[in-house]
Amino acid sequence: MKRIASLVVCLVSAAFMTVGDAAVRVVACHNVHIAVSNVEAAVDSYAAYLGGVQSFPGAPDVFVGQVKIVFVETAEVRMSNGSVIDHIGLTHADLDATMRGLEAAGATIVSPIHDVSGSFRRAIIEDPWGARIELLEDPHAPVSRLTRWCAWSCSRTPTA
Repeated sequence: MKRIASLVVCLVSAAFMTVGDAAVRVVACHNVHIAVSNVEAAVDSYAAYLGGVQSFPGAPDVFVGQVKIVFVETAEVRMSNGSVIDHIGLTHADLDATMRGLEAAGATIVSPIHDVSGSFRRAIIEDPWGARIELLEDPHAPVSRLTRWCAWSCSRTPTA
């Protein structure tokens, strides 16, 4: 009888829950920190080629849409591919124009523009410090903006 009562309570609780129910409701991504060997060069690069806007002169960051990308100087820069954070995703209104500019600037193209199941177009680049950036096309995007922060544990299993 206790099992049936417990099952009923679980089913009733599940019926009232939605996918959006969570202990903490995230309303937006605020910032992303990227380790680089040269903060000034990273700021210049993200501003020139990805639409970033520096928060104030000399700041170690750029805003891409509403998200702040903060550059942290380090002597030991590691690739994002295959690490705990695999890449960040940026949306652009005109992916062809964005990629032409990046290619002309010598960006490392990991995956050229391609159609994903007829749903959207995307490409993947790598910045000079090894961070992978997925570029997605949204013709309705007024400016480039960070649309998602993609985090996958690609090659490591946490031990603690």
